[in-house]
Amino acid sequence: MRWKTVFSLLFILFPLFVFSQISEDRIVAVVGDDPILESELNFAVATLVQQGLISGDELGTEEGKRRVMEDVLERLVEESLVLVAAERESIQVSEDEVDSIWNERWERMKEKYPSAEEFEQELASFGFSVKTFREKMKRDIRNSLLKERFLQRKFTMVELSDEDVKSFYEEFKDSLPDIPASVELAAILIEASPDSETVRRAREKIEKVYEELVKGSSFEVCAKRYSEDDATAKKGGILGRFKRGDLAAPLDSVVFSLEVGKFSEPVRSRKGFEILKLLSKSNETVEVAHILVKTPITPERYQQLISLADSVRTLAQDTLCDFGELAREFSNDAATHNTSGYLGKFYVDDLLPPLKEYVKGATTGDILPIIETDEGFQIFKVVSFTPGRKLTLETDFDIVRNIARNHKVGKQIDSWLERFRKTVYIDIRI
Repeated sequence: MRWKTVFSLLFILFPLFVFSQISEDRIVAVVGDDPILESELNFAVATLVQQGLISGDELGTEEGKRRVMEDVLERLVEESLVLVAAERESIQVSEDEVDSIWNERWERMKEKYPSAEEFEQELASFGFSVKTFREKMKRDIRNSLLKERFLQRKFTMVELSDEDVKSFYEEFKDSLPDIPASVELAAILIEASPDSETVRRAREKIEKVYEELVKGSSFEVCAKRYSEDDATAKKGGILGRFKRGDLAAPLDSVVFSLEVGKFSEPVRSRKGFEILKLLSKSNETVEVAHILVKTPITPERYQQLISLADSVRTLAQDTLCDFGELAREFSNDAATHNTSGYLGKFYVDDLLPPLKEYVKGATTGDILPIIETDEGFQIFKVVSFTPGRKLTLETDFDIVRNIARNHKVGKQIDSWLERFRKTVYIDIRI
């Protein structure tokens, strides 16, 4: 087992988040002035296992485990060498870039937990406070961007002739990856919208908060007192820093139309009603605070929505009903309800569960089981299904060219690494 073509960008750009207490870590290698910790090595191995790139059998014996650990540590050393090279060439990454990526990932992570308290408890179980976790993640994001930019600068200018591509294909055709199965999907979204009484009560509350702000009350104090966003209320409503397009509509356009220090009128959002305040503006980013009054889905409303989704799916299964007409009538997805619900074409393996599993067992024309998401209830139709197949030079020349180019880049990187590592202090301790 060997990951010599380690710089398949999957691994170079994958941030290694260390979920263990740093104070208890053992140093397993040093590259230049930077240590590689045992927790980083363990997490990298766990990631490869999860991705199916290391089997349980390989870790089943002491010898196999040792070989895996050595190979993965070598990959981490090579990644550290790229970082050293990026720093030597003075490649820069701005704080705004790091903050933008961090904010996006932070929001995605928080959404997986019922409350901010449970999320913070989970972090604490791995030895992190919110502050130390943020520092670790932002450091990993910065390093990933540095490595990406160095590799793009140094190794992307690779040209191949048609004869080069043909020669590559003949040499490696038996080991080239298959064209994966793909599917075209259409969908009807029954939005998880609250009932009118819930909306009315939330609107009344946010309007009273707005009146207090207009009269001169402190935004920070009102956020702590009234906001129903547990993650931000205790911080005076501070959401973070965002680029244009990071926030969902209509919040994005409202924020970027505000003057620094000013707050908006109540705005309806997917979560409820929000009042936004622009705290600062820097280059193309803004720092935002908000007060949120939620519009939750009551159990009675939930039953109404799932019943509607069941009825629409039953209609969709009827061959006499047109899925496109049903989408125009029932779908709450503004982007697709006027285009027969058409979503596009996707590789099956890129889909998330449970949609991936449903699609794998489906054929063209099938109506899949209802899938519940944060947005609501989705009813998918398989517009077309294309099974996976072998690559051929006749039909997939451009794909083969890209694979050949990546192969050549990988060889160049390996050669560069062999030379560059002679100029950097490396100490392997396992």
